[in-house]
Amino acid sequence: MLAFVTINFNPENPLCMMEIVRANLNESSNPTYEDVNFNDNGYSSMIVNISHSDNQRIDEYTFESFVVVDSNKFAHAAARAVVDGVQKKIYNPLFIYGEADLGKTHLLYAIHKAVLTKFPDYRVVYTRASNLAYNLILAIQQDKSNDYIDKLKNADLLLLDDVQFIAGKKNIQQELYGIFDALYERDKQIVITSDKPPCDIPQLEDRVKTQMESGVIAFIQSPDASTCSDNHE
Repeated sequence: MLAFVTINFNPENPLCMMEIVRANLNESSNPTYEDVNFNDNGYSSMIVNISHSDNQRIDEYTFESFVVVDSNKFAHAAARAVVDGVQKKIYNPLFIYGEADLGKTHLLYAIHKAVLTKFPDYRVVYTRASNLAYNLILAIQQDKSNDYIDKLKNADLLLLDDVQFIAGKKNIQQELYGIFDALYERDKQIVITSDKPPCDIPQLEDRVKTQMESGVIAFIQSPDASTCSDNHE
């Protein structure tokens, strides 16, 4: 199972991103962006940067294990609607936001599992925004950026976690705009999570903000203390 390198970006200094990546590259680790899994029929499920713990969550974090309360029931219903209407694109994109540890990533994993259960041949991509940026930089260094971007553009479903990490990263936002645009043109589903709504993400390009706001936005509020520990990201 693939492991990912955690990189903490400074949103106030987009240039530091390359420096941090370089600091994590060495001959022994030999990192590569080629972390998309293919099967004999092409690719039915693409999981980007999945660690061992994430793989366990894919299996454990389902709709059935998600604790629905008043504070998250709309986000849960919208996520369910994405699965039920994934071929109709009822909510596209679906943008889920809220504080940490309220179940946003849980819902992404649940969508992933449910969609592939219904449509085993679907090309599903899950990735954190910080890992997408990391992989894109590696791909550029290896002169394979077009290959990596094309794999994302050719997905049937893109699940993008913690999109707030692209704040202030102009080049990454430009690439993400192109990826979103390609998926829209192909009428493919996008689901995004963040700790804040698009309008509050700092240094986010207007055109990217417009893309994120063009569908349905679901806010997960902080529940009572008795239930907040049941759903985790």
